[in-house]
Amino acid sequence: MVPSPFKEHWVETAEFPPLPIKSAPVYAWKVVHVALVSETILSSTIPLLVPELRSSRVVALVSADVRKHAERLARFARRHGIDVTEVHTQPFDYDGVRRSAESAIALSRPFRAVLNVTGGTKIMALAAFDAFRAHGRPVFYLDLANQKVCWLAPQVRQSELPAVLGVQDALEAAGFALGGAERPDPFGLEGNIAWWIGQDARRYAPILAEMKRSLSACRRSEPQRCRIQRDQAAGRLAEKLVEVGMARRQGSWLEFLEPGTRKLIDGGWLELFTYGVLSRARERLGITDIALSARIRSYERDADTDSELDIVFTARNRLYVLECKSALRPPRDVVFRVEVLREMYGGGLGRGGVVCLSGAAPALKRRCSDLGLLLVEGASLPRLEDIVATWIGAS
Repeated sequence: MVPSPFKEHWVETAEFPPLPIKSAPVYAWKVVHVALVSETILSSTIPLLVPELRSSRVVALVSADVRKHAERLARFARRHGIDVTEVHTQPFDYDGVRRSAESAIALSRPFRAVLNVTGGTKIMALAAFDAFRAHGRPVFYLDLANQKVCWLAPQVRQSELPAVLGVQDALEAAGFALGGAERPDPFGLEGNIAWWIGQDARRYAPILAEMKRSLSACRRSEPQRCRIQRDQAAGRLAEKLVEVGMARRQGSWLEFLEPGTRKLIDGGWLELFTYGVLSRARERLGITDIALSARIRSYERDADTDSELDIVFTARNRLYVLECKSALRPPRDVVFRVEVLREMYGGGLGRGGVVCLSGAAPALKRRCSDLGLLLVEGASLPRLEDIVATWIGAS
């Protein structure tokens, strides 16, 4: 066997004691993460957010075919104050990857190298694992499906993965930036009105649709007002808006006093209602971060690819995208849009859903079922919290 050029390094670092099984494997030392870069970098970024695993430096093993993803990892790390050093390797060269892994161990001096074996090709993972095990260095695998940190060396054990992924973190891992978002108070004036409407959405939906049509005749510079229908439900809705100070009644007309009321009537109430339900139940649902009307821009593409998400949130280190449709008939392309956005921003672990005011057509229901998308229809809005809890595994 050819002597390893890193043998001297083994001797110098031999004073590190064995890792105790009952404590977190790397808590007691300053560490350097060694990551195997692949097309999905979420498994390389999440450990950088876990307090007990946090490092001030990453050594990334990078092959030519994943250069773009290595740049995402570096950008993510820099935002969190973490330095990144790259070691270039070949994805299917076992001996070459092993040498690269040994170089990563040497580059980590004087700190302790810890290998995240989740990414890369299988050959990269096997070669790097063998190198780290031979050097007595810790190795872990991130089981995102079950939210576990699986330690493979020097002792085999598992620990719970805490929920640390925020909306901006998830987007950056996919090559996007959060250009802006709203995070209103779910117990604020508009939030409470949206909540009130949502409890009896089927009753108020036709009235809101008529109000929207009436408002469409008003220019933005003119007083925002609409005619009130001679209907008990319409009268109750008008009374509620007057009661909270959002409107005033003038005969058969309702004039809106708050700038945001038109957006609310136009359909924004459904987004605000959904956001409010999730925000109020944030602890129960295990939601780490949530945003309304999130504006997304790409680091890597033209501005034409920028988009806006009605609601985006993270829970248990997954990204969830929800589209809210208040039209009496949801558009036929909504399922396609949600599926594209879920895949683009959340990757393989991302999930998406549609919250619509009306009943969905059978074809739309089948499409959602086939794609594993959540579908919440108007009659189910009062049970939205329980439905989402079951969907994300929080019930």
